[in-house]
Amino acid sequence: MPQGPRRTSESSYILAPIERYYWYLRYKNSNYSSIAASYVQQWQKFATASDGLHLTLEVGFCSSGVCLTDYHQYGNDSTWGLTYNMFADKLLGTNIIPGVVYGMQTAFYNTTASTFGVQLDTRDTYTSTSW
Repeated sequence: MPQGPRRTSESSYILAPIERYYWYLRYKNSNYSSIAASYVQQWQKFATASDGLHLTLEVGFCSSGVCLTDYHQYGNDSTWGLTYNMFADKLLGTNIIPGVVYGMQTAFYNTTASTFGVQLDTRDTYTSTSW
């Protein structure tokens, strides 16, 4: 069983820009739009594996050998997880996540699915019927 929630997961980080863009749509304040766009660019940069084929399990920031991550997997291209929080982008109609990210993840998940579906993340081999 995975070791619990990750504060630094790629799926968690995407919620902030979606929320900010939703605020822009709701309140028509362009400041929210620019913040959201900046967040998405940073998230995509830090979350995408170096080969550009998928998002990694953990988004973290390392400086001078100090990493702000939960499981010290930042930069580990062999890790990945379901990015189920991207659903909020579609549900709220923000459409702030670039289509290439959806395409990249869809193609990647097609290569990792097992008999019972795509596992939740690389920390274990099971999946969830919730997703």
